[in-house]
Amino acid sequence: MALQGHDKLRLLVADDDANLREALGEFFSREGFAVELAASGLEAIALLQQRLFDVSVLDGHMPGLTGPQVLRRLLADFGPAAIPPTLLVSSDIAIEAWVREQFGVGKSMASAVGFVSKPIRLDALRRSIQQLLGRPPAHPFH
Repeated sequence: MALQGHDKLRLLVADDDANLREALGEFFSREGFAVELAASGLEAIALLQQRLFDVSVLDGHMPGLTGPQVLRRLLADFGPAAIPPTLLVSSDIAIEAWVREQFGVGKSMASAVGFVSKPIRLDALRRSIQQLLGRPPAHPFH
């Protein structure tokens, strides 16, 4: 997704499942992102406080802090500017409902937070990231 000749967009993947975390890291690296990985919500917060990310992908259920708790903490401590466009990933429909309630159409951060259900389909993941970054979807056979 990054333009050739330009700096890569920085993407954070936070997931406690090491296999999924690594697989997502590899996928996004192939998509042209500079990827950093976090194994927990606390690790994600530390990385988000240390450097700027263009987009983040947070697991809905992690030990310590879940993806929604990471967002709540960043909002409470630093405000909306501290949150990069973020995609929450979970099989829990309650998290999807929370995303819609908190960040749905008409909300102040409506275009900043999205949701993708597990099991993850890479085409849906790619499309959701493109939408968060405000880019038109790439050719579906990318």
